[in-house]
Amino acid sequence: MTISKQATSRFPAALWHSFRHLADTCAHHFNADLRASLFSAALAVLALKVGALAILTKLSLLVVSNQALLSAPQVALDGNGPIVLYLSENQWQQRYLERAPLDRCKLAEDLAQLLAHQPRQLLVDFDLSPAMQESQAGCQQQLDQLLDRHADQLVLLMPFRVGSDALLGQKAAWLEQRCRAGVVFGDGALNVSLGAVIDFVPESQAMADAMHERHSVALCRQLGTAEGRERWLRRGAETDADDSSAEAINFAGFSKQVVALALDDPAVRQIANWRGRDVFFGGDYGGSKDDRFLTPMGPLPGVTIHAAIAWTQAHPVRELPHAVGLLTDLLTAFVFSLGIGYFWSRYLKLSLHGEGYQRENSTLLVLGFVAYFAAMLWLFFQLSVALFMRGVLIAPLLIGMSMLIDGFVRGPIAASLELGEAEPPQRALMAPQVMAASLTCIALVLLVPRLHHWSMGTQLLVLTPLATLLDRILPVLWPVPQAHHVVAHSGYPRSHLLAWLLAGVLGGLALQRYVAPDVGLLLAAFSGVIAGLLLLLAVGLVRALHWRSFRRPQGWQLARLLGLSRAASGWRELAGVLSFCLRHGAYWLVLVAALIVMSSH
Repeated sequence: MTISKQATSRFPAALWHSFRHLADTCAHHFNADLRASLFSAALAVLALKVGALAILTKLSLLVVSNQALLSAPQVALDGNGPIVLYLSENQWQQRYLERAPLDRCKLAEDLAQLLAHQPRQLLVDFDLSPAMQESQAGCQQQLDQLLDRHADQLVLLMPFRVGSDALLGQKAAWLEQRCRAGVVFGDGALNVSLGAVIDFVPESQAMADAMHERHSVALCRQLGTAEGRERWLRRGAETDADDSSAEAINFAGFSKQVVALALDDPAVRQIANWRGRDVFFGGDYGGSKDDRFLTPMGPLPGVTIHAAIAWTQAHPVRELPHAVGLLTDLLTAFVFSLGIGYFWSRYLKLSLHGEGYQRENSTLLVLGFVAYFAAMLWLFFQLSVALFMRGVLIAPLLIGMSMLIDGFVRGPIAASLELGEAEPPQRALMAPQVMAASLTCIALVLLVPRLHHWSMGTQLLVLTPLATLLDRILPVLWPVPQAHHVVAHSGYPRSHLLAWLLAGVLGGLALQRYVAPDVGLLLAAFSGVIAGLLLLLAVGLVRALHWRSFRRPQGWQLARLLGLSRAASGWRELAGVLSFCLRHGAYWLVLVAALIVMSSH
């Protein structure tokens, strides 16, 4: 009985000791990687700003969109989403007799039937401008009258570009008449990236822009000038769109709402609620099959992609703000550093100090680290898919590249440096350099928004030397105290950490079940793990802070404040001082530039 009571009384103490050990370990890894993680995250922000990592973002979007659409849901015909109707191969052969351009009388009949349902708007992905055929003149006039009567409901495709002056003048005159009646036109070009349509350029005079906001497209005003007519109607005058501001198309959400049917499908007659819904009418037959594009939903006709873009503009997929992305990079580096600290430290110990066949176990550790990296990357891809289906886009390939650099470049270097220390590391005290970097970043975050009216060059010229000076002075004002409690981090608490992560998973799943049932299981479990690690990190950092260690220096001379114990002598030492200043100046130049970019958004 006495032994049982002693064991019961010791259990809370042992649990608290394990928790403190985990917290100190987390703080140790965070302190060791903070400065390098800040630099890599700032570089990622700048690279995204100038488009240097656009290819990785597009690849991530393509994979994530595809994964989010593996299971296509059944959509109710009487929902509230868009309706996509297209001429099928059968209709083109039997009703339109495989003629091009399409018979204007029959096309007017089909459009009249659609407009009789009184949709909110009708987008027509056909070139309805007159051709040079006299036999079609009467039918063209009938079609034009129908278009003018329903001008406030119509969004039409800009006529195809032509080479002859006569045909260009004819199309320009037809466009002028329709514009006076109030018809809105839009460009039908789509943005193809990596061989597929995965994003679009907003405010590009596209048909989807007109569907989203009719008055946002100004093609009619531009066609009133000779320059505008040449730009939009002359063959060979096309200009490449700048896709630096491209936004992701929300195919995952669109697939849950769209009703896509052939015009002669019997299910069309079962649609009852046409009013208030947007209708998109185009072709998917014969030569129009050249207007099919590869998408995450598979090959789709252009009219369906226009519908997806219009729906996306009302239900956009948003990328994380730069500030949130930077914090995500820091959190990713911290989580990944836990695995780096485990695998590489043991790999080096076995490689350098292992005996006999024990040294061969180092190969298993490398394979284990590769498996750990692959599992983390898969987890981030699944998390990206879950967030994408909720309207948030993150680029897991960017995260994977960051983890790759951390794991195979910085990881071995950090482990070898720690292994070469003569003494075991102290308890996770906040290193003066880490404290200096944190306080300098806080000062910059407060200063940069107040200097937004300055040019970027002026801000860099003023803030970079200031940040470099603070980073050098603060460690002198805040020296690291002597620690009496020593924890050897070589004894990594694996079982304790796994138990704590399992508790986080269970907590996240419980929260999903009883509080937020709309959140997916994977997202809930991941959130629980991250919350548990952040709690450990917070406790570890609080234990690492020693506010009483601040002290006033013995003198305020510049050399003493900069930490110089003596004057530099000789050209080699002067070159070393110059190199030191350049290295720290370049470090803070990148961080200041990233903060300026983040504050401008």
